Parts: sequence; structure tokens; C-alpha cells
Amino acid sequence: MSYIDKYNIYKKKNRKSRSIIEGKVEERDKIAEAKVEERDKIAEAKLADDESSDNNELDWKFYLDKYPDLRINGVKTKEQAFSHWATHGKEEGRIPNNRNCQLNSNDIFVNSNDIFVNSDDIIQICHQFGGGTKCYMDFLLSKYIDIKIIDSNIIKINNLFNSKINEMNDDSFTNKTIILHHLLGLGDIINKNIVNIIEKNKSKIKKLIFVVHDYFLLYPKNPNPIKNKDDIIPEQQNIKFAEYFLKLCDVVVFNSNNCYNNFHKYINLNNYNCIITNSVPDILTTNYDIYPSTKKHYNIGVLGKLEYVHKGRDLLKNIANGLKSNYTIKVFGNTCDQFPEGFYPNNIKLLGSYDNINIFKILEKEQIDMFLFVSTFEETYSFTLSIAMQTGLPIIYNDLGSYRERLLGRTNVFSITNSNINDILETIETKSSAVGNILPKEFKIYENNADWNYILYDNINVNFKTELIETQIKHHNICFIHFTNKDRGYESFTKQIELIKKEGLYKKLDFIFITILGTHIKLPNDPKFKVIYYSQNYDEGKYPTQNIINQFLGKINVNCNIIYLNLDNQENNFFILNSNNQTESSFIEKWAKKQKIFHNIDFVSFNENKLMVYPIYFPQFHEIYENNINFYEGYTDINNLMLLKNSCDDDNIEVPDLEFFNIKSICEYDLEKNDQIIDKQISLLNEYNLDGFGMYYYYFTVNTITNTKLIMEKVINKFFEKNLYGKKIFLIWANENWSDNPAFTNSGKHKILNIYDQNSLTENIQLLINFFVQDSYLKINNKPIFFIHHPFLIDNIFLDNFEKNLEKECINKGFNGVYLVLNNLNKDIKQNLTYNMHPNYKINRSIKTKGNGWVLDYHKYISEDISYSDSNIETIFFDFNNTARLYKPDKTHLVTNTINNSDYNQSRMIRKILHTYFTRECVDINNILLVNAWNEWGEKMNIEPSSERKFYYLIKLNRYISFHNSLYNYPRLFNKYILKINNPYKEIDYSLINDKHIDNKLICHIHISNLGVFGEFINYINLIKNKFTIIITYSFGIVTDEISQYIIIKCNNRGMDIGGKLCALDFLYKKSCNYTYILFLHSKSNIEKRIKYFKFIDNNEKINRILELLKQNNNIMAVFNKELLIKYNDYDEQIVWGTKPYITEFLDFMDLPYENSFVEGNCILLKKDILDFIFYENTTIFYNLLNDVNSFDLNWVRYKYQDFKTNPRKLYNMFLNKQIVGQDFASNSKLRDCQIEHLFERIWLNVAKKLNGEWYSI
Repeated sequence: MSYIDKYNIYKKKNRKSRSIIEGKVEERDKIAEAKVEERDKIAEAKLADDESSDNNELDWKFYLDKYPDLRINGVKTKEQAFSHWATHGKEEGRIPNNRNCQLNSNDIFVNSNDIFVNSDDIIQICHQFGGGTKCYMDFLLSKYIDIKIIDSNIIKINNLFNSKINEMNDDSFTNKTIILHHLLGLGDIINKNIVNIIEKNKSKIKKLIFVVHDYFLLYPKNPNPIKNKDDIIPEQQNIKFAEYFLKLCDVVVFNSNNCYNNFHKYINLNNYNCIITNSVPDILTTNYDIYPSTKKHYNIGVLGKLEYVHKGRDLLKNIANGLKSNYTIKVFGNTCDQFPEGFYPNNIKLLGSYDNINIFKILEKEQIDMFLFVSTFEETYSFTLSIAMQTGLPIIYNDLGSYRERLLGRTNVFSITNSNINDILETIETKSSAVGNILPKEFKIYENNADWNYILYDNINVNFKTELIETQIKHHNICFIHFTNKDRGYESFTKQIELIKKEGLYKKLDFIFITILGTHIKLPNDPKFKVIYYSQNYDEGKYPTQNIINQFLGKINVNCNIIYLNLDNQENNFFILNSNNQTESSFIEKWAKKQKIFHNIDFVSFNENKLMVYPIYFPQFHEIYENNINFYEGYTDINNLMLLKNSCDDDNIEVPDLEFFNIKSICEYDLEKNDQIIDKQISLLNEYNLDGFGMYYYYFTVNTITNTKLIMEKVINKFFEKNLYGKKIFLIWANENWSDNPAFTNSGKHKILNIYDQNSLTENIQLLINFFVQDSYLKINNKPIFFIHHPFLIDNIFLDNFEKNLEKECINKGFNGVYLVLNNLNKDIKQNLTYNMHPNYKINRSIKTKGNGWVLDYHKYISEDISYSDSNIETIFFDFNNTARLYKPDKTHLVTNTINNSDYNQSRMIRKILHTYFTRECVDINNILLVNAWNEWGEKMNIEPSSERKFYYLIKLNRYISFHNSLYNYPRLFNKYILKINNPYKEIDYSLINDKHIDNKLICHIHISNLGVFGEFINYINLIKNKFTIIITYSFGIVTDEISQYIIIKCNNRGMDIGGKLCALDFLYKKSCNYTYILFLHSKSNIEKRIKYFKFIDNNEKINRILELLKQNNNIMAVFNKELLIKYNDYDEQIVWGTKPYITEFLDFMDLPYENSFVEGNCILLKKDILDFIFYENTTIFYNLLNDVNSFDLNWVRYKYQDFKTNPRKLYNMFLNKQIVGQDFASNSKLRDCQIEHLFERIWLNVAKKLNGEWYSI
């Protein structure tokens, strides 16, 4: 797909999100739409011409030369060219012939969609010639979505300025960032009209960025000159024009030192703002050098189009003629018909074009062992080199251009400039090994681009992503280095790197992540260097690095040791060492002690409370002989579930999702026969950030049916045979006897039970060790984890012996011991490690009889039976109903059913459990959280997808766990939680004074802090009370008869009107109220402001107009007084001021787009969709951030005292010691917009934009 295609798709998707309704559509917008419509009609008329007209219009040779990507994609002949033009070219706006001097205003070679109709933040201008430049643009487009792609030929080369050009002159560049990739025009001449238009509009342009991809500015007729001994001197007129053009640019981007130096020979680049990037939009190249496996015949890969001389066409021929006989060169990018017959010898195979997305699969298929690069001009970067570097295989190159600098630090690269190719190949052969080549599986772009984050967005919302990084982690050691490039900062950095290499640490590191402040500097290329943050502002200090470290630790899914070296800290040159989670770090620790690295963590808040979530897995659903005998032939929980579902088609009976599991009937849910089900389950673990499964393990000493010790072990074995992609399995011994449990057997003839003696102890341990040694078995601190589900059935002496013997055998097998965890079901377990299993049938306070069965009151269970215990591990469950399991043979008189497990109460369950984890110090095994269960379909405890609820449970769970494990990524937004001031899971405390039935789709919430001023709002209430259900929240005052006709909620004086809003929302969530809109109002004490805030609903006419509008357009997300809409650019300090840190982190946390306007005051009508997006499952998380009169608001303190460097904990201690004030809840200090409450008015429209909604101002 071309980048024009990508843009058009993006634009269509984005049109809705960019429509902002402010009253009626302005007349000029209608005129503009009419113009576009007229142009489209003209275009359609032209496209309706017959084929003979097409044949006259298309110059097919020009067409193929103009668009090299066509040949790459198989369009080569005259017939193919005409076919492509008719079916695709016209629609894509391609140019059919060279008519740059014969254009007029009605020409349609420009796609009307590419004229500036919509507003975009960033515009890229370039040619459409494909190659590395196209990849560069596509990668920018994939990372920074607000980008428009414009073909430079749209901006015409002649001087016939017409309506299209005038449109661009008027508005197109206003407050836009322009990324200019090329001035290349038709006929290989400089398109000076682009420069003229830019110069004319320079004052309107926000930022002009020029990216140097080749030498076109110096050599327009030959932008890629072949390198000879003597340099080619550019013509003086080209140098003068280049100087004139570069002066217009705000930033000039070079992608290699070599390219920069070549320009610098003729143009003094010190006169311009130039950056030589440390990273470009590219794939993540591997850190590790490998050699091919030993074989008789080797394949050399050549990437790129070689039909051009400058690409090395002739050099490759010379190399091939002298090549050893056991080598074949395979060229990806060309076919035989692009060269004269017999041009290349037989040891060169031309394999045609390739797609970047599939390149690694192609390389693997062709068994490539090494790469050869033969360009005879100076490549400025070379994307094809990145592909080769990503494989880690040897690279042989012609030592020109950027090759050498990009390959610095790699040990398996060889220059052919002064060496014989066969000598190089012999060296490679001697280093080959028996290990096969391991190539990357897929093509993915590395998104952590520090230079472009700074160039485009001044580092707003830096989001450090770890997915690709995880694929490169081998040693589990990561180094973060921070330095400022002023005085001797860079010298300190180079010395630090020398020391790291000298002491042997370099070999043990997977990455060296680097932050640079101050003057931009191009670092030496090194395969382990990744610049993660750059800013010219050296006053930012250490906080950007520490924020990224927090993000890294919150997102990374593999265990790593972290070293953080702050080279700006003069006292402690080696600053921080921290070992994350379970990985052994002896080497790091020894090195740290030798260098006297301090354990001074300062503001870097390592998330040691990161949960590891393990749903409990039931490995049944296939026939086993024991069940056939005990129940009936073919018995499984799934067969019983099908019988139950067929007998009463009730949505309350949940069955596996047929569509997701790709099965026709639930009877096909067979884990033994259908491997695809297990594969899908593993994929869900990855998608929903779960860590693996706690799997029931059925070992019995006596089994008179089959005389085997293990039951249902086949499914367990399947998991250990599969690639779990880093996820882990551990076993839970379900040791309860089957023989004496009516739910487990229908026959008294046979025995399936456990006898706890020395023989069974020894036998069970040997079976367990076979599982423990598997790579995918969960081990923490090199200790396997093993749970016992019914320890109260086992004598304490046996338990002690079992643990001691299991520990001993584990140590004998090379482990550090074992973690034995016992179910604390009857609360008297004496072992150190226990887990609380829910629901706990040993506690009967919440379970009552109902006829012949039992009822579990879920609401009561959460309130009374889940306590903050001393157990190490807790369990979450959402439902329980064992009707299916007991349906046949009929034992339904034993059924337990759950009531009151509403959506709201299920969220309460999660919050109550997470409250315990947040409160205590959790490390190692204490971070495990169980979910009961993954697939207990016979007991309705299933969080995997069902036909009835789909992914409901996984989504709900993921929302909470994702927050819990990422809150340290947002040290300002969630400072109250990081400092342990508040608990995010504490329930919202309010009292429902007066309740009413709600059947209205429209709600009005009014927060009146003190009911004593209720009379001041009676006129507004009378206007809306017949149209809206009114909810009043308050903190002070008396509820009079006049007030009691409404829903009344008394809440704490917390968060001002935001606290009241959240109490009202929590109340509505608890009632499962299906409203559509909420009108938010509050008792603004400033009467002038209040009149302004309420102006949009101050008479019936306005209210009726709003309601009518909502009926006509259900895509309206917000309605407000137009006088309250404030627009700003790039977080204008005068408008957002101290709220910026909160806004920045909130947008990242909620994955919201930037929006340069907001509605002042929080008096606004909002659609439920907006409120659900922010607050559904998040009410307590945001409520507990709010301030009361005794709170500490970190952001407010920083701005109040202008202290942006002191450690937050130290500031908090100063507040506790009454040395500083913590907030301005009473608004006495006139310090605006710095408290957490000021965040919310600034994000409503961002959410509407995210949801592709519209807003209306009145």
C-alpha cells in the first residue's frame, strides 16, 4: 500500500473526529464543499472517458519511469501499465504523462482528496518514487498519525498559479509542521515553486523540517553521484540555492555523519540548525552478531534494485565472476528482464521484488547466510542495510557512504574495498557453527525515536514502548545513562562507556538506553546504544530518564536488572542499581560493588508491586475412563453443559464462544483433540497481559479404575510442549478424594483417593520434578512454585516431610529450593506461604439454603467474607453455579448458585482484592494473584470468551491489572499512590439520603457544596426538572422538603464539584442506570461566572434546541456555552499553565489524542460514552486522587514553591512536618490550575475526539 493510500484511508477514518460543531456551519465552509464537489464531478467526467482516450492520455514508458514502485510490484509491460492506470492510477492521482508546462485549473492529475480540505497537524511533502525515502515516510506516518502526505508534484512546477495553489497559499500552512523530504520535480529539476510557496507562507508555518535523503540539492541532475577518487564539485548556482533554502528551514535533519560532512564541504552547515539523528524511523536492528551454520554451499543475499549503475550493478558482476564455486548470490529486487540477456553469470539468481512485511520469511525460505552491499555511490542511510543488520548475519560491504559508521561495533562485518571477497568468505566459514541461522519472524518498526519526538512534538507525551525490546533481551541486563552535553558532559559519557567495556559489563548488557540534554550530538554508532530522550533544555534534569525507567519497568514483561547512571550527579558518578523482580543478578552486583555504585533510588519509583496474574485452569473436557465409569459413557463438563443449555436456552447459562474458538458445537471444546483451542488460550494470555495458568494437578495414590497415579495429565503435557511466548505454568494439587465426594463420583465400587505415606510422598515428588525442570514452569528466585489445594486433609507431620523432601530434591536438581503454598481454607495453616481461595465453601456466612440447594450472596460475601488477611496470595472470582456439573446424573439438589454478582459488585471484588496487594509490600511470590477460574465451565467460573458475555471478564480484569502494573509510569498523575498517601481501590464514601426510580435517559447532576444556597439555583432547576432526572450532591447543610423531591447524595468535601460528580457516577453505576446524557452543573460561588457557566441552559428555548439537536444527531458528545470554549496552541503556558504535567500523563494513560481546545468550568452536557470511557472501572482510581482540606498535591506544591527538583517524598515529608502547604483547596492563594481537580475540564473534548464524536456550542 502506498503512502498516498495510507493517507487517504487515514483521512476517511479521521473526518468524523475532526468535525467540530459550533452552531450552524459557516457559509464559507459550504462554498468550499461545493467547490470540492464540483472538482469531483469534473474528475468523474474525465474518468468516464473511453479506453481510446486513455490510450492517448497515457505515456506508458514515462509512467513506469516516473513510478518505480510499479515495476517493483510487477507492472512492467505496456499492457500492464495501461491496466494499472485504468484501475488504480487515476484514482491514486498518478501523472500519466509529462505535461508540467501545460497545466490549467481543471487538470485532474491531482486527486481531489489531496487538496487541502481537512486540517492536519503535520504535512509531509515528497516525491512518489518509492525506495528508502518512502519507507522513512511510512514509518513516520505509522508513529505520528496526524500526518498528511502530499506528492511534491501537486505543487506545480510552472508559474500558472490557479485555484489549487491559491488554496494552499490561504490556509494550508497555518500553524502546520511541514516535513519536506524532497524538492525533486518532474524531469529531475528542482521544484522551486515549493520553496517560493513556503517562503511566502513562512510566517504562518509552525515549523519547517527538511530531511536530507540524498544529494539532490547539490546535484539535481544526478542526486546519487558515483564515488570516484576526485569529488564532483557542485555548480555554484546549486550551492547558492541550497544556502537560500536551508536558511528557511527551522531544522535540517541528516541521517548520517557521512552525508552531513559531504554537504559541509560546500555549505557551511554551522550557519543552520542541523541535527544528525541518533535514530531514524526504522526497524529495531539486532544487538547480536551471528555466523551462518556450517554447510557445503552458502547463499549471499543482495537487497535492492541493481539495474542502476550507482546501485552497484557492475561491481556485483565483477564480484560474481571471481566468486568461489560453493557460493550463490541471490538478488532481491530485480528480475532477469531488467538486464541484458546473459549480463550476470549463473551464480547470480534474480528473485524479483519483495515486500518489506514479508522480507524475513523470504530470507529464511532462501536460506540466506550473509549479505553483500555493493553501492558505488554514497548511501545517506540505507534502509536495506537495516534489514540485514536485523538478522545479525555477516555483512560484506563496499566502504562508501554511511555503511561503515552504521556498522560500527559489530564484529561480523567486512569491507571489500581493500580485501578479496574470497578471503572474507573464508574467514566467515571458519567462524561458522552447527547452530542454524535464526532470523526474525516479522517486520516491525521500533517506535522509541527520541530525535523525532523532540523535533515534532517537543517531547509531549513521550510513550516508551517495550514490545520489540523484549524480543532482543538475552542477558536480562539493561543500562540507562543520563548526561548533559555541556562542559565535560560528553567526555564523562565516553569515559563511562570505556569503563563499562573495560570491566566486562558491556558484554552482559542487552541495551544501553541514553538520555541527552543540551546541545544535540550524534553519538558513535553502537548496536546496543538507543537514545531514548533528547531535549535542548538541560534544566529538565534527571526526570525524563526516570519517567522512562518507570515506564519501562511498568511495561516490560520479562525480568531485567537495571543500572541507572546519572552522569550529571557530581557526587555519585555511579548513581542507581536496582534488580527488577526475580532474575539473579550476581554479575551486576559484583560489578556494582567494585565500582561502588550507590543504592540511592531517589525519585525512580520501581514498581515492586507489579502483579503476576494466573487464572486457574481446569484440564478436563475430554473423555477419561474414570469419568466414564463413575458417571456415564462420554461424560465431560462440556457434554453436561450442552444438555443443560438444550433443556433451557437461558442466557444465564454460558457456553464457550463458538466463533472465537472456531468450533461448530460446544462439544468440540475438547482440549485433548483440538490443539487450536489451547493455541487461542495462549494468545489470550498475551493479549490481556496475563502471566500464565495455575493448572489443577490430579495425583492419587489409589486409582482402582485405571491403576494410574495421574489423571488428566495429557492436557498439562500439551502446554509444556507448546511455545508459551514467555508465559508460565505452575501446578495446584487438587488432592481431594473423588471416592467419597458425591460431586465427583456416581459409583461406590471404585476408589480414587490419596494416602499420605512415605511411598506416595517419594513418588509424587519424582513426578513433580519432571514438570519443574520444564522451561515454561514458573520459578521465582530459581524456586519452582507448587500449590496444595486441600492441605487440611493432610496430617501436619506429612506436610512438613513433604516440604522438606521436595526442597531437598529441588536443590539436587539445581534449583534454589521450592515455594510450597497452601490453601488457607480453614484459616489454621501454620506454613509460611498460604493463599486465600474464593469462594471459600468452608465459610457459610454468605451461603444460605434455598430449597434443596444453596445460594451464595455475592454482595454479602464481598462485604463480610473477604478480609484483609495475612495470606500471601489472594483470589478473584466472578460467579459460581455448578448446575451443569451436577445436571447428569441428576444431583441438582446439591447445586450452589450465586446471586447479586452484578457488574458493579464484580468490580468491587477486584478492588477489594487489589486493595490488599496495594496496602502491603509485595515482592516475589507475594505478587501472584489467582483468578478462579479460566475455564471451569461446569461451575460457571470462566473468564475465557463465552458466546453470551464474549470478552467481558478479560476486559474488566485487564483494565484493573493494567492500571495497577502501570501506575508508576505516571509519577505526577498518580503521585498520591506512589507516595502511598491514598489507596486507589478505596471505595467512595457517600450516603444516599433520598433515592428515586430512574427511567429517564437524561440526568442532571448539580453539586451544591452547601445546601444553604439551594434557593439560588431554583430557577434553573425549575427549567430542567421536567426533562431531566435530578441528582443533587452536597457536603454541608440540611435537606428540606423542597430538596427532598430529588435524588440526594451526601458526600465528603473532596475534589469540589469533581468529587460530587464521581459520587453521582458511582451511584449510577451501582444502579446499572442506562441513561444517555448527563448535564453537569455546580454551585459556582462567583455569581458572574455562574451566570456564564449556566448561560447555555438559562431558558426553555435553549434547552429545547439542545434536546432537539440530540434527537437529530446521536453523535454529539458534548454541549456547552460557546463563550466557555478556549482554544490554545501547544499547551500555551498562559492557559494550561501548571495543569500541563497532569494533562500530559493523563492523555498518555488514557491513550487520548491531543486537542487544542477545552471548555472552562465543568458545566457541560456530556454523553454517557465520554463518562464511561474515563470513569467506567476507574471511579475510585480518580476519586482517591482528589484533594480535601488536608491533602498534599505534588503538582500544586511544585508550582507554588517553584521547586521542580526536590524528591517528591522529601516534599511530602516537608508537608507532614508543616514546613510547606500541600494544596489550596480553599482557593486563597490565587495559584491557578495546578491541582488535580483542574485536569478534568481540559479532557472532555479529547475523549469526544477519540470516540469520533462531535460537540455543539450554544
